Amino acid sequence: LPFRTLIELLPKTDHPAVCSMDLSRAACTHARLRRFVADEVCFSDYGVGRNDRVAILFPNGPELAVAFVAVLSYCTSAPLNPANTPQEIKAELENVRAKAIMVAAGEDNDGILAVAEVSPTLGPRREHVEGAVTPYSARPAQELELVVIECTLDPTTAGIFQMKAHIADRRSDVVQLDPEDSRWQPQQREDCAMVLHT
Repeated sequence: LPFRTLIELLPKTDHPAVCSMDLSRAACTHARLRRFVADEVCFSDYGVGRNDRVAILFPNGPELAVAFVAVLSYCTSAPLNPANTPQEIKAELENVRAKAIMVAAGEDNDGILAVAEVSPTLGPRREHVEGAVTPYSARPAQELELVVIECTLDPTTAGIFQMKAHIADRRSDVVQLDPEDSRWQPQQREDCAMVLHT
């Protein structure tokens, strides 16, 4: 089967792809999953692109599965175990050389971010200034330069979530993002899909 990106392999059917134990949430169909990954996920908004390593720190559940697919489609995935201590997570982040970390809203993330010496202060989502775009940008502390992406689950559909800044902070620096630059395009089949801390 010829393909260049993972997104091309995602089906477009209305059959369930991701379900929740919470029966009040509708199942995410294959078509909805593909639309979410292809049209709603945009890591370049955060200055994160192809082969950049994104750590996923989600509890078990449908959002973890969807986050894994989303990250694999645009970046290199680095899943972490949220049951680990903050010190262990910090060591894993350093080991995999993560550029960004995705955390679930409503979880106890403060200790992890503090020990990881991350300053979760991010710039505006997308601000057009004379043709330029200001992506989210993090002000790192001493050791790790991490962009913190907080994700809030959709209460109606299993697995779907909204990505946003952990803390909004206006920044004056503007970075020109060229949409034709291959760095901001989906991962290709030859790119690194995942790294694991061992």
